Amino acid sequence: MEEQENIIELDNNTFLHIKFISKDIALKSILFGLLFYIVNSKLSNKILSNLDKYTWIERNLIQSILFTILFYLINIILSI
Repeated sequence: MEEQENIIELDNNTFLHIKFISKDIALKSILFGLLFYIVNSKLSNKILSNLDKYTWIERNLIQSILFTILFYLINIILSI
């Protein structure tokens, strides 16, 4: 039934109903954007600047791993 809500349906009055935005996807997108903003903030860059003395660790790699772990944990918490 939920899949049919996203499809164009006609009422008895032949009024066209279209659902363009899924609330779940929209909220996860906002969460994704906020988390990305936090991970790329000046504060996280300042914290990660302590890793500059290790030449074999890239800051972008650590930010990506941190983002992935946090996003995964938030998705697990939201799905409970």
